Amino acid sequence: MKHLPLETVRLLSSSQVVTSVLSVVKELVENALDAGASSIEVKLDNYGFDRVEVRDNGSGIKAADAPVMAVKHYTSKISSAADFDTLETYGFRGEALGSICAVAEVVVTSKTADADLSTQYALDSEGHVISQKPSHLGQGTTVTVSSLFKNLPVRKQFYSTSKKCKEELKRIQDLLMAYAIIQPELRLTFTHNKALVWHKAKVSDSRAGLMCVLGTAAMNNMMPVQYQQDEPQVDVSGFIPRPGSDNSMSSSSTDRTFVFINARPVHHKEILKLIRRYHGGQLVRETSYSRYPLMLLDIRVPAQSVDVNVTPDKTQVLLHNKDAVLVAVETALASVYGPLPDVPCSLHVPPEEEQSHSAVGFASEEGTALPQPPLETTAEPAGVSEEVQADGAKKQQGRIDGDSWSLGHLPSDPASEEHLQPVKVFVPKRDGATVPSCGPDKTPSKVAKVTAYDLISNRAVRQPQSASALFSQEARVKVLAENPEAGPQEISNIVEQLWKNAPQEERKKYEDKAERETARYECQSKRASEKSTEQLARLSRAPKHKAVPSKQQILDKLLLSQAEKPRPPLAPDRPCREVPFSLAALKMRLNLLSKRVGPTTQRMHLIGQLGSHPAWLVSSGDQLLLLNPFRTEERLLFRRLLAENLLPTEKLESPLRLSDGLLGGSVYREALCSMEKTSVGPGGTATFSDARLVANGFQIRHIPGATATDGLLEIVEMATCVPFYGLSDLKDILHSVVHSGAQSVQQCRPLKVHRHLEGEAVRLARRLPLMMTKEDVDDTLSRMSELEGDCTSCLHGRPLLHHLLDLPAQN
Repeated sequence: MKHLPLETVRLLSSSQVVTSVLSVVKELVENALDAGASSIEVKLDNYGFDRVEVRDNGSGIKAADAPVMAVKHYTSKISSAADFDTLETYGFRGEALGSICAVAEVVVTSKTADADLSTQYALDSEGHVISQKPSHLGQGTTVTVSSLFKNLPVRKQFYSTSKKCKEELKRIQDLLMAYAIIQPELRLTFTHNKALVWHKAKVSDSRAGLMCVLGTAAMNNMMPVQYQQDEPQVDVSGFIPRPGSDNSMSSSSTDRTFVFINARPVHHKEILKLIRRYHGGQLVRETSYSRYPLMLLDIRVPAQSVDVNVTPDKTQVLLHNKDAVLVAVETALASVYGPLPDVPCSLHVPPEEEQSHSAVGFASEEGTALPQPPLETTAEPAGVSEEVQADGAKKQQGRIDGDSWSLGHLPSDPASEEHLQPVKVFVPKRDGATVPSCGPDKTPSKVAKVTAYDLISNRAVRQPQSASALFSQEARVKVLAENPEAGPQEISNIVEQLWKNAPQEERKKYEDKAERETARYECQSKRASEKSTEQLARLSRAPKHKAVPSKQQILDKLLLSQAEKPRPPLAPDRPCREVPFSLAALKMRLNLLSKRVGPTTQRMHLIGQLGSHPAWLVSSGDQLLLLNPFRTEERLLFRRLLAENLLPTEKLESPLRLSDGLLGGSVYREALCSMEKTSVGPGGTATFSDARLVANGFQIRHIPGATATDGLLEIVEMATCVPFYGLSDLKDILHSVVHSGAQSVQQCRPLKVHRHLEGEAVRLARRLPLMMTKEDVDDTLSRMSELEGDCTSCLHGRPLLHHLLDLPAQN
C-alpha cells in the first residue's frame, strides 16, 4: 500500500464525504469485492447509526499495510494516474475509510491467508491505528463502524423520522441487490437489528441472480438480449421484458432497472431514456412512457474509455465513445422491440402535450403565424443552429432543439433578430367548428376521479354498479374491437346509444345483476361493521398485560430478600463438634479419584473466559484449548433437530397417488407398506405413523386391497417449509430404509431436510446471548460427549476447539 503522488491526488480531488449510511455500506462492500470476497455479511443496528458491520472472506489486509490502511490517499489499487486506463476495481481513491473515520468510531479486524491469527485494529478520527489486539475471526476483513455522525448532529437529525430511516434501509437493500446480480458467485446476507432482511446464495450466472431479486414470475416474462460491436469495442447483454408485457413488468422508479457499465452499477440518464422509449413504445397505454421496465443491462467497454471519477459515489460515469454506446444499446433494444414509430422528437410526448404543442406557433412582429419548429436532439454545443454571417457575427435561425425549448429559449426572426412570440392557432374540430387551442400558460382543470371502493371500518368494500354500468363494461370491448380508431368520447356515445336501444329482456338481465350487486354491497358493509364492533369489544375486555420485570430486577429482589431475612439463632443445647479438615488432603483425594476413573471418561475442564472475546479456555489432559461455545451449540442444536424435529405439513388440494413407477419399483412399495400404521378408518383405511415418514413431513394414507402390499397409497399432507420438497425426497427415505437399513429418523433425513435443519440450527444459535455464563458453558462441555469423534467443526466447517499450547508435565 503506497501513498499516491500529489499530481494524482489533485487529479482525483473528489473531496469524498460520507453523507449517509448508504455511502458507508457502499464503500465497505466495494472494498470487500475488490479484495476478492465470495461471501459478504452486512449488519446494521438502529438503521446503521449505532453500528454498521461489513464482514467478508477476502484476501485480508497485510500487517505491513495496517498502519496506513485508513490514511487518506493510501491505496493498493492504483499507483499513478496512468493506471486509470487499466482500472478494474470499484475503488481507487484511498479516501473512503479515512472519511468514515472522521464521522464515526471504526474498528477493523483482518487476517490474511499466511497469518496465524487475525488482528483487531482501533482507528482514530484521522485513520491512524491507536491500539491492536489478537482476534478469533477467520480469513478476511471485518469493518465495524459505531456511533455514525457522532460529531455531526445536524446530519444525523436529517434521519429523525421513521419514514426517512426506512427509505435509507430500502436504498441499501437495492444497492446490495445490484451487486448480487452482477456478481452471481457472491453470497450476500443483509440483517437489521439481528433480523434477516435479505439473503442471496451463490448462483451460477446473472440470470439466476436476477431471479433472486425479481422472482420466478418476472423472469418467465423476460428474454435475453445480446449485441457486440468491434469498432469501437462495445458489448451489450442482459435481460429485458418480452414484447407485449403488461405494467407488472415495469415500475415508476429506477429501483429495478439495473444498468451496469464494466460491472459497476450506474445511473446514466441517456441510457435510461432509450430504455424507457423502446419499452414504452411497444405498450398500448400512454402512461407506460413514464415507467421504467424491470431489466438487467450489462455494458462492457474498454477501461480507458470510461471516466468513473465524476462524482464521489461513482454512480455517474463519462463515456469517451458515448454515441457508439448509445447506438449499441439502441440496436440491442430494437432487435427485441423493433424500430420506434416516427415521432417528431427523440423524447416521447404524450398525446395531450403533443396536441398542445401542435397548436402553438411563433409570430413575428408583422403577426405572421409561423409553424412550430420540430423538437430534435442534436449535438450542437448551444442547442441552437447558427450560421455565420459575412461580418462574422452569428445569428440564430428560427429553429430550436427540444432541450432549449424546454428551458424557455425562444428562436429569433432572421430578419429583425427579435424573439418570436407564441400565438394561438385555431384548430378545426371534426364537425367544422373551431376552438382556440390550450396555450402553454393554460393548464386543463383536473377532475377528481370517483373511487370504486368504500372504506367501512378500515375495510375496502366495492361499490355496487348500476345496470347501465354493467352493460357498458361488456359492450365497450365489442365496440372498441369494431372501431379501433374511435376516440373515448365517440365510444361512450355508441355504448350509450346501444343501451337505449337494448331490448327489454336484455335490460332486465342487467337490472337483476345490479340488484345482486346492491345486496352484496349491503351484506359486506354490515359484516365489516359487525367485525369492527366485535374487535372493539374484545379489546375493551382484554386484560392489560403487566410489564415483565427484567432479570436484573428479579435478581435484585432476591438478593434484597436474602439480605433482610434474619438468620435463626443457634439453639444453646445444639451439640457442636470440631472436624479436622485439610485442603491439601482434599486435593489428594480428588486426584486419586480422577486416576481411578481412568482416561476413557476424562472430560475437559473449564478454566475461564477471555476478557476480549466470548471464547473460553479449557484444558483436556496436557493441552490448553480455546473453545467457541457458539459453534459448539450450533453443532449440538443441529444434532438435536436432526433426531427430533418434525417438519410441519399442509394438506394437499388433491391427494398424490403413489404407484410402483413413481416409487421406483415394487421393493420400495413393500418397504413402505411394512412401516407402522395407525388411525384405522372406515373400510380399513390407515395412516402411516412411522416416525421416519412423519418427522420428514409426509402423511401417507393406505387403502388396503386383497393383500398387505396391494391397495392404494396416497400422499395427503406434505411439508411446505422446505423449497422444492416432493416425491424425490420420499424416494430418498425409502432408499435409506431398503439399502442402508435405516431405523432411526436421523438416518432417513433427505439432503434437502439436512440443509433446512442446518439453517434452523444456525438461526437458533444466533439467538443465544453474546456473553454466556459459566454454568451454560459447563453444560455445553458436558453435552459435547454426544458428538461423534469426527464432529470437530461447526456447520460452516470452522473448528470448535483451537489448540493453544501443551501444558508442561507435573512432577
